Amino acid sequence: MSRINLDEQLLLADAVAEFERVKILDNAWTQLLEGLDNGSLSQSRIAEVEQLVARLDQSVETCATHAAQLQELFATRSEQVEQALSLMMHDCRLDSTTKKYWMESAERAGGFAPLAVNVMRHLVESTPAARTELAEKLQQIKRGEYAAGDLPPAWGCAVGIGLTIGLGVAATVATGGLSGVFWVYAAGAAIGSGAYCGKHRIFWEART
Repeated sequence: MSRINLDEQLLLADAVAEFERVKILDNAWTQLLEGLDNGSLSQSRIAEVEQLVARLDQSVETCATHAAQLQELFATRSEQVEQALSLMMHDCRLDSTTKKYWMESAERAGGFAPLAVNVMRHLVESTPAARTELAEKLQQIKRGEYAAGDLPPAWGCAVGIGLTIGLGVAATVATGGLSGVFWVYAAGAAIGSGAYCGKHRIFWEART
């Protein structure tokens, strides 16, 4: 099993950074909508909403670009993906509920590597609909109507899984095992995405 090269490591770094960024922006979007009095929005407040939506939309699009690249990388580097996630499942920082979700997800998909590939494919394919929904919500707000926050659950779940696997593979490259700060980040992402995806009962079946 050859080591992941520098270009692949940079690809992982860019993708992980954007996945984390979109999660932060999505959280800001949700909090903003929860605090809005839609019936009496000032022009300055609408401008703030539009600015946030523009940044979130751009990040969603960028995530899809990275996901397309990761789909190929995870398929090519399937051994590294299997190794990273198998090691992670033995991490004492993961609770039983988190491990159960990840193991069931891998079983349904046919392994951790197929899971990674399928999830990145879904992220790419579902991004146009996610962006359309975001634009529609902005128009609802501008009309003074209620709009719920959060990007589509399956899209958000895919980002969380991509973040976890990206960090896991990066940690394996950096440390070769369950040590170092990378594993702390990867374990945290696994717990967060496992809780979110498990709550919404989101799984990806094996695809041919």
